[in-house]
Amino acid sequence: MAVGLTRQGAANFQYTLQAPWPDMKQQIKPDPASGDLIYTVAVPWSRLANYVPKIGNQFAFNIIINQNEHSARIGWIQFTPGIGIGFITTQFPMWSIIGNNPAAGLRLGGLAAPNQGTISFTLPTPHGQLVIHNGGMRTITLQIDGAPVAFGPPGIKLAPSGDTSVDISRYVHAGTNTVTASAVGVTKAGAAVLAFFQ
Repeated sequence: MAVGLTRQGAANFQYTLQAPWPDMKQQIKPDPASGDLIYTVAVPWSRLANYVPKIGNQFAFNIIINQNEHSARIGWIQFTPGIGIGFITTQFPMWSIIGNNPAAGLRLGGLAAPNQGTISFTLPTPHGQLVIHNGGMRTITLQIDGAPVAFGPPGIKLAPSGDTSVDISRYVHAGTNTVTASAVGVTKAGAAVLAFFQ
């Protein structure tokens, strides 16, 4: 399935049907701050091979962004391998459905974000869970309301790829919490997403 900005506006096209999905929604508009185009897409679950969304279920999903000029593709960026050439679904990343929205999220590293950052969030009770989705960070060091927490040698074991989950209730309190994070990547492209849950 493809989504693009056409002369008639944002549109989608499904290759198997050779037609658009009328019940799919898409919006493409510039970010007022940067001028970059922001793509927002909503695909009904019923269109995804009758997949039934359920907490804990996983599914494979991938995305590619093509750069076309004069009716020819001159380049692309893929989320992970498997989609640019050949559509090899075994290389698609696995996604999990979680039971609640995170209280906050922070991305570290990669080619689009710095290897350090600070975030504040409010919790109604002194309980919290941190899930680190790691994509190439060797170590991650946090200060949660002033208390140090280290992941990777010699701290808490950090999965080199995938999720590391830890209860951070002893570090947080009801009200506003502040987290400062820094990371060291295996390569310059190493990245991690930190998701904080109540």
